[in-house]
Amino acid sequence: MVLPIIVEQYPFYAPMIVALYTLGLRYCHVAAMRSTKLSPDGVIAIEESYDVSANVFSPVDQRKKAPPMMALEPRTLELVRGHHRYLIERNHPGLATGLLFPSEAGTRPVGNDQLNDVWRRRR
Repeated sequence: MVLPIIVEQYPFYAPMIVALYTLGLRYCHVAAMRSTKLSPDGVIAIEESYDVSANVFSPVDQRKKAPPMMALEPRTLELVRGHHRYLIERNHPGLATGLLFPSEAGTRPVGNDQLNDVWRRRR
């Protein structure tokens, strides 16, 4: 019930929030997703993780048990593709990083703190 409100009121953050919710992955894996790893049929390779405290990307740690690939469900895929179009239309600086969910400044992934703020406002 909360997700449609987030999609409407927080369109920049909604694709990542919905991806986190529908994929059931950790923030460190979703934050590291790259647009080039998303296939046309909606399957994404999960090859990296993101350490927010050090602002570092590294290969997926097998202890964190992320699958090597996951399929996005249709609504999530639609949001993610729409978000990517939004970034392209605005020539967003985050496009240079290749991140699927760059921050508004474009220098790193959308922050976990920002996502938590959205959830707090909507509860």
